[in-house]
Amino acid sequence: MIIGIDLSGPSNTADTVCTLFEGRGTALHLIDCLQGSTDADIVKLVVGLQIAEACYVGLDAPLSYNPGGGDRPADKDLRSRLMNAGLAPGSVMAPTMTRMAYLTLRGMAVARLIEGAGGARFS
Repeated sequence: MIIGIDLSGPSNTADTVCTLFEGRGTALHLIDCLQGSTDADIVKLVVGLQIAEACYVGLDAPLSYNPGGGDRPADKDLRSRLMNAGLAPGSVMAPTMTRMAYLTLRGMAVARLIEGAGGARFS
């Protein structure tokens, strides 16, 4: 099973989408798609799974920050690569930026809730 979560900030859960896929051979098949997912909806999905095999979770939100503030080393590298491909520098924001801090906090909280539900481990 593969869970993909496109997380929005905590005050804008209408833009959060949680998808559940099952791998069949070399293809992924959509099992469920929850639009406007709250943290409780995400945990309910994870808890409801009868996972006999590995379950992978992709969470589109920062799960860490640079203790000194600003970019994590990977953020700077990713920004550079994306700018070389033609994207704007603001496409990658540091997790502690004003607009990102709430998403970072929600990402950390959702990851811990999923871990607590036995759905996955993040590293």
